[in-house]
Amino acid sequence: MINQNIPTFKDQMELVRLGLAKYSDHNGVRTFKYSKQVVYSNLWDTNEFLMECRGHCYEIESGKLLALPPRKTFNWKENNAGSLTNRNTEVTAYKKYNGFMACASNYNGELLVSTTGTASSSFADMAKVMLQEREVLHEEGVTIAYEIIHPEDPHIVNEEIGINMLGIRRHPNKYSQNTDFWPWDTGEVFQGRFGDLVKSLETCKHEGWMVYSETGEVFKLKSPYYLSKKKLMRMPPAKVLKFFKEFDKVMKEELQWFPEYMKVISKKIISEVWIDDWITCNDQQRRGIIEEYEKELGVYEI
Repeated sequence: MINQNIPTFKDQMELVRLGLAKYSDHNGVRTFKYSKQVVYSNLWDTNEFLMECRGHCYEIESGKLLALPPRKTFNWKENNAGSLTNRNTEVTAYKKYNGFMACASNYNGELLVSTTGTASSSFADMAKVMLQEREVLHEEGVTIAYEIIHPEDPHIVNEEIGINMLGIRRHPNKYSQNTDFWPWDTGEVFQGRFGDLVKSLETCKHEGWMVYSETGEVFKLKSPYYLSKKKLMRMPPAKVLKFFKEFDKVMKEELQWFPEYMKVISKKIISEVWIDDWITCNDQQRRGIIEEYEKELGVYEI
C-alpha cells in the first residue's frame, strides 16, 4: 500500500499550481517548499501534503524522490501541537540546535544537499562543504537531517561550530512504506515526564527541545531564554518605539513571560541605549549588547 503521506512529484506540482508551494531547480533536481501564504494564513490543514513540502527533492525527468526531510512540526500549543501530552506524559526530547537544517542524500553516487527550500543556495553550499569534509555519503534511498552551525550564519544563542546529526529517514520503496523519522541521540537527551521537561526550561540556555511523546505527537518546545532574546534582537522599528516609550505597559501586557533576568536586561537597554541606536543596530549588534548585560548579570553561557 502506498504511503499517502509522502507526496509524489505530481502532488508537489499540484501544490505549486494551487499557490501553496514554490520550487527551485538545480542540476536536474527540483526542490519544493510551502509558500509564505501557508505560514501567514495558517493553511496547513488545507492540503494533506503541505506537511511534507519543506525541502523535498525530486529528479525532474523521472519524478523520483531524492531527498525526504523531516515532516513539518509546530511549536507546543501551536495548531494544537502536543494537545494529547499532559504533565505526566512520558516523553523523549532531543536538544534543538540553533543553526539551519540541511538534508543529505545519495544521488547517483554524489552527495545531494538541500535546505528547507533549495539545493542551490549559499546555505546549501556551506552545508555541503562541511559534510564533504566529513566524507558524508549514505546509501541511496535514505535522507539524513543535520543542523549546521556555521560561522557565517550566527543566530540567537551560542552553539559550537560544526555539524549535528538530527536523524534519519528512509524513502518509501517496494519493500517498506515506513517513512518514520528516527531522531539521532546526540548525547543531550531528556527522558521523563513532560512536566519536568517544561520545568527545566527555567534554567535552559539553549534553543529548546524536539519532543517525542508517548502519545505519538512530535513538537518543538522553545526555551523562554531563546524566545525573549530573539524578541529583543529582532524587534522591528515600530515595536522598538513602543518598547522604549511605553516600557512598563509593554512589559506588563506583552512581555510578562520574559524571564526575570531578561526583564532586567530590557530595563538596561531602554535606560542606557539610545532609541535611535537600537533601531539602527542589526540583530547581531543587538545580540552583542544583550550578551554584555548577560555577563554583568552572570547568566551568559558559552
